[in-house]
Amino acid sequence: MIDKDLTVPIKLQADYALDERLAEDYPKKGAILEDIAKREAGYNGEKNLRYHLNFLPKEDFRILFDLQLKF
Repeated sequence: MIDKDLTVPIKLQADYALDERLAEDYPKKGAILEDIAKREAGYNGEKNLRYHLNFLPKEDFRILFDLQLKF
């Protein structure tokens, strides 16, 4: 069962907003676009994983997306 579903990462949303507001000739625009591409790739990978996790028995598993455990 998916207890905490996947959402669009806040950093990706922030990069989208920043990209919309910056001029095309801004010197660091290329770095921001690269960051967006990397974050989109990671998010799309997590969406693909969610599809496959839906085939697991729901009574045996608890799935939490967007959770980082630090030791």
